[in-house]
Amino acid sequence: MRAALLLLALAVVGCRSYSDKLAEFRGHYLQGDFEGADAAVDRLIAKETGESVETVASSNGLGVKAGKGDTYLLLLDKAMTQLALGRPEVAIELLRKARDQLDGHESKTAKEFFASVLTDDMARSYAGADYELILVRVMLCLCDLLVHSSQTEGDAYAYALQIGEKQQRIVESPLGEDLGYKPRQEYRRVGIGAYLQGIILEATGARDGAARAYERCLSYEPGLGIAEEAHRRAKEGRYAAPGEGVLHVFYLAGPGPFYTTGQSPPTDLALRIAQIAAALVTDSYVPLMQTEVPVPVLAVHVPGVPQLEVTAYGRKAATETLLDVNMVAGQQLEKMMPLIIARAVIRRAVKATITTASSEAVKSRNRNSTGDAAELGFALANLIWTATERADTRSWSSLPAHIQVARIPLPAGVHAVRLGGEVEADVRITAGRDAYAVVIRPDPGRPGVILVDRLSSPTASGPESLPEIGESKP
Repeated sequence: MRAALLLLALAVVGCRSYSDKLAEFRGHYLQGDFEGADAAVDRLIAKETGESVETVASSNGLGVKAGKGDTYLLLLDKAMTQLALGRPEVAIELLRKARDQLDGHESKTAKEFFASVLTDDMARSYAGADYELILVRVMLCLCDLLVHSSQTEGDAYAYALQIGEKQQRIVESPLGEDLGYKPRQEYRRVGIGAYLQGIILEATGARDGAARAYERCLSYEPGLGIAEEAHRRAKEGRYAAPGEGVLHVFYLAGPGPFYTTGQSPPTDLALRIAQIAAALVTDSYVPLMQTEVPVPVLAVHVPGVPQLEVTAYGRKAATETLLDVNMVAGQQLEKMMPLIIARAVIRRAVKATITTASSEAVKSRNRNSTGDAAELGFALANLIWTATERADTRSWSSLPAHIQVARIPLPAGVHAVRLGGEVEADVRITAGRDAYAVVIRPDPGRPGVILVDRLSSPTASGPESLPEIGESKP
């Protein structure tokens, strides 16, 4: 008995959550130490894949098997450090590898969702939170804009379309249909994909298409000032004054959400779902229990992030929140929680049923002190089995709290663009064309980094000018 209790204590102490394992990485990243964060995530990837840290680092994470364990989740964080270190091409490849794995593990049916009834949620292949499935496509679009710009070769528009298409598939998912509860139907839709489509279409002269995209954005984000102004501009056929281009600033602001471990009692809705799901998954009656179960809890560092003031050529614009990642993550977790609780309730009930049945079988064969000891042993085994359960706290740890955006028209030429405080970057503006800057600032009190698209960098080897919208290309 003492040995069993010792085993229980060791098991509980040894159960580190995923968020605990990411603490070092997250600490470096949130301080703007992107080199340190990159090295920390390399060590995590090496441990997950069995590769050496040197192998992971030398290939920038591209040489590892993305499908092994949680490697593809770690590659999302690796992509963010690579982007912050000025390597958007590498970030694109990492994001694509992770995206494809996430799509392959997405739960679409109740049987898939309730598959881990004998272990814990950490034993399931990570399918990604639904907001992460959207954000991986958002980041692909932003990285592609930095590499190619929307006027040259690249896949930015395709990625912008994928944002909307993936959101539609998530909302229309049949998950929970056979349980009488479809949480994804209640998700708040986000307009960032439609906005990105709009600016890309507008920059290429497709103003009617841009106007329709902005209308979709506003249908999801009523009252969004920058989208309202964009819609008016596209309808009126205005892009910028003659001889001017446009700078778009995307501000990845503040520390985003991550999960920690919490406890929740079974709610009435969760118990009703569990009763149906238990019959569906186990094909038998399982007596449900009322005890608290481990669940993920959303941790948010700061509820809001200040705007960023963009100044250039005597002109000013303030960023506006296009996507509140903290809010979307919280809303989606709230809607999914009844299913998460139901899964944990079924798991605990199945474990109790197995150990009770095993204990009864031993007692019927040994009606003596041996049987009593076996019964005690099974009780302790069940205690250990349940005490070591973990909530699934896996998440994309380096997402921002907000994605904010600003648009500022500027005359053709090279401009010193100030992006809040003393932080600035030189940007080359081409008449009739868009330029893009991405600001990554996990800690709003620190400078962060500024990335300018390759065509608009004063040191780039791109053309000095491009045909203005409406002119024929040579």
